[in-house]
Amino acid sequence: MSRNNQYSQRFWDKKAYRYEKRALNKNSPSYISCLEFMKEAVEANAQVIDLGCGTGIMGEVLMDKVSSYLGIDISSGMISLAKGKKIKDNDNKMTFRKGDMHNTSLN
Repeated sequence: MSRNNQYSQRFWDKKAYRYEKRALNKNSPSYISCLEFMKEAVEANAQVIDLGCGTGIMGEVLMDKVSSYLGIDISSGMISLAKGKKIKDNDNKMTFRKGDMHNTSLN
């Protein structure tokens, strides 16, 4: 892992909980608009790979629309919070894993 990636990982590991609770103002018109845009832009039953998924907010939004969702993030803290949301995933179509967006090992 590169030095920049190590720094990013440590930074986001420290910020994960606060990011989920405070950094995103979920009531702001621009935030709501962005989520609505993504709901419309993603086709029904699509397979989604979300690089830099953070705490899985987009996965929550798309869960009922997509056939599968893979969230990848460099931060263990972010992935831990995202996996905590899988409880709502009755179809087990959401997967979260720690990884580097520059080397996803997806073939």
